[in-house]
Amino acid sequence: MVPDVQSDSWLKSGKVVELVEGNTMDIPLYWHIWNLRASLSRELTAALQIQAGKVLTPIN
Repeated sequence: MVPDVQSDSWLKSGKVVELVEGNTMDIPLYWHIWNLRASLSRELTAALQIQAGKVLTPIN
């Protein structure tokens, strides 16, 4: 199993193929961080949320 974000280019180029076409599994992803008091932790979390919103499909 490989996330769409990583596999799209491989599928398009033919480097990999789906064994069972259209058989997908959506799973929720979680970000866990111990301490948001550090400014670097807050900045990293914000950047991850922004990028995830751009490339991941929401699970309803």
